[in-house]
Amino acid sequence: MQTFEVKYETSPALPPPYCYYYHIRGRETDGKPEIDFQWVYHNREDLSPEELEAEGFSAQDDFQWRGTLERVWLHLFEQEIARTRKATRTGQDQPYLYITYKKEGKIRFDGEPQNLGPWDYFLQELVQAVYETAGKEAPLQLQFRKVSPSGEVHEARVVVQFRDRQVRVFMSKGTPEPPPELIAWEAMGHTLHALYLLEPDDEKASPTAPARHGYYFESGTGLWFEPGKSATDPSPQNKFSRSVIQFMDHLFSAG
Repeated sequence: MQTFEVKYETSPALPPPYCYYYHIRGRETDGKPEIDFQWVYHNREDLSPEELEAEGFSAQDDFQWRGTLERVWLHLFEQEIARTRKATRTGQDQPYLYITYKKEGKIRFDGEPQNLGPWDYFLQELVQAVYETAGKEAPLQLQFRKVSPSGEVHEARVVVQFRDRQVRVFMSKGTPEPPPELIAWEAMGHTLHALYLLEPDDEKASPTAPARHGYYFESGTGLWFEPGKSATDPSPQNKFSRSVIQFMDHLFSAG
């Protein structure tokens, strides 16, 4: 049997209303992780409801949930633990992350992980799986569009389900919509990482699906962005826009 506990708190340098902590406790039950989850925003005592609203928050942002996730998350947690080494904490301005993991009653890890970046990314996915399973948030939906020089249009709707780590692709090939195709989670994970790191410019985005030659994506905001133009790399050394374009080329060649 596996059990685990995760305690995370944002950097002390992050002010309210943005600072928060979350606590996850998991226990293997019938081969699946039974989860006790708590997310709390703190140090908001001096902020009025109007000030919270002005920053896009509310007085009801805290969230608690108890339930069961898909069995894949047990395997993934164990996998992350296997490549984790303990760190000696340095710097008080860093986020705090403490993990305890037991298997068959023996402590396999207890401390702060050295590889904080990969753990932060993994835990973001785990939290999203909790939100989807709890019904707090719907699966992520993305739209991709490629317009050839001749004007031929390829379009796909991609549904990313963190709950069961399934990626379903609905190709736009007429009505009714054809059954979805499944693509590898790892391929989508790299693309999501690239999309999140691109810097969008809403003023250069299009409120309607573009018809001119190019590659475009829409991530639920209603705005279409063009990698490398209205959504740019943080620096010339980054190749995130190119990664998104390559993903679309592969997506539409496979479809």
